[in-house]
Amino acid sequence: MNNIFLVGFSGTGKSEIGPIVSNILSYKFIDLDTEIVKYFNKSIDKIFSEDSEEVFRMKESELLEYYGSLSQFVIATGGGVVTNNDNYELMKSNGFIVCLEATPQTIFNRLTSENAKDEIRPVLKDNLSIDSIMNIKNKRQQYYAKSDWTIHTDNLTPYQSAEEVSKIYNTFVNLDASRFIQKDMKADLAGMVTYSNGVCPIYSGWDIYADIPKIFSQLDIQGNLFLISDRNVYSLYGEEVEKCIASTGKKVFSHELEPGEHNKTFDSISNVYSWLAESKAQRRDTIVALGGGVVGDMAGFVAATYNRGLGFIQIPTSLAAMVDASVGGKTAVDLPEGKNLVGAFYQPKVVIADVSTLKSLPHRETMEGWAEAIKHGLILDKQLFEVFENRYQELLNLEPNLTTDVVKRSIQIKAEVVSQDEKETRGIRTLLNYGHTIGHGLEAATGYHQLLHGEAVSIGMMGAAMIGNRMGVTDSSILERQISILKKFDLPISFNNINIESIKSAMSLDKKAVGSSINWVLLSEIGHAEVNSNVDNSVVDNVLEELSS
Repeated sequence: MNNIFLVGFSGTGKSEIGPIVSNILSYKFIDLDTEIVKYFNKSIDKIFSEDSEEVFRMKESELLEYYGSLSQFVIATGGGVVTNNDNYELMKSNGFIVCLEATPQTIFNRLTSENAKDEIRPVLKDNLSIDSIMNIKNKRQQYYAKSDWTIHTDNLTPYQSAEEVSKIYNTFVNLDASRFIQKDMKADLAGMVTYSNGVCPIYSGWDIYADIPKIFSQLDIQGNLFLISDRNVYSLYGEEVEKCIASTGKKVFSHELEPGEHNKTFDSISNVYSWLAESKAQRRDTIVALGGGVVGDMAGFVAATYNRGLGFIQIPTSLAAMVDASVGGKTAVDLPEGKNLVGAFYQPKVVIADVSTLKSLPHRETMEGWAEAIKHGLILDKQLFEVFENRYQELLNLEPNLTTDVVKRSIQIKAEVVSQDEKETRGIRTLLNYGHTIGHGLEAATGYHQLLHGEAVSIGMMGAAMIGNRMGVTDSSILERQISILKKFDLPISFNNINIESIKSAMSLDKKAVGSSINWVLLSEIGHAEVNSNVDNSVVDNVLEELSS
């Protein structure tokens, strides 16, 4: 893995970002398109028209093979290079493939700006439009998705994008991420979160608790382990996980919480602090969260604050926790005024998601988890969303292979986003809040008793889509597809008997608010979202009224 191959559609920034990456890493830089133009002594457009696209592709593959066989190169490829499987296999064997992504709107804006650096490619020359970009990009997306990592460049400067490429490359090479992969385990490395102080591997698989000792052996775990669960989850998996941990030679202490979001309070946290103090927990010890999102949030907050920080491990048992809450290092406690208003960013050492535990979930809790995974498809991965549309019955039945694959893909999406924007300072991670503004308002307005988190997010996604539709951002066809998929997964698309003023009051305290404005995440198309802070309050009021009818 001595080279970096930059792939992606024209206008995503490969030629501009590549030289910066090469400077950061002290690697050499090659732009394949530039080399082809030099060889033929004519523009790419003329090569296509005078020699043929086939001649261009042959030279492209030839140069890719030559430079790919060398060492310590950053290689910017053409947008279509990935459609040739031989090219893909060559890149896979000789380096690390990073896909640079951007929405069709962003690509169009970049290609048509006065300062455009990319030559308009022949496939777009006669019809440069958002629709044509979208059509060609959709055909190539299955190939881009095979990359080792994806970076969304819409809201990043070229230097910020280059920093992200360098950071993830260093994680996988200099930190030797291969140490997190063992071929004799059922547990698969679904993704990795890279952050300012290190890396968090995320394992996912079917029936993988037996691999806990092997996973723990790869980590620097010292002292005792303090297992925090709720009484429902502990009765199902507590003893099994304790035995797996104990087999590593570590001493395990356990504490059971009362289940439910309404118990995510400082009173509950205080009880955990007292238990840790009585058990003489020290800073070298590690907190293990076994349960859903509530357990993970509370255990993580305890780990972040007790003794100014203990080690932390996430073992999520709910679908919502696997695909969302356990990935990214957010920890929190609720206040009567709103959800997650007190918390910290605190990354776990590892996340271990045993997908087989979903079999024990009640139907309603399984469906609320699918809401978060569907969200990932809606905002960032059209192909994932289409899997939900086309194979929903298998997912409803928790078919092991497909369910595991979808959970892994959802984890990977969130891990990639968090790695680019750990603490929501760049606006990228904000996209993950699609549906959460209204969703959190609904939860707070009902005292966290009436709706599960994913159900509130489902209604919130409907509200966001309706707002987007009224703002001219979200097409009506997208709105209809979203309604259809949420209904298939038995998720609510409206609410009743909830005071709208209470919802609005909770929304005003939302963490995504900037001053008096709220950063709304809206869908521009399936697989692409954008942040909009210019939504008039009257639009929100009308949508809330419609959602409540």
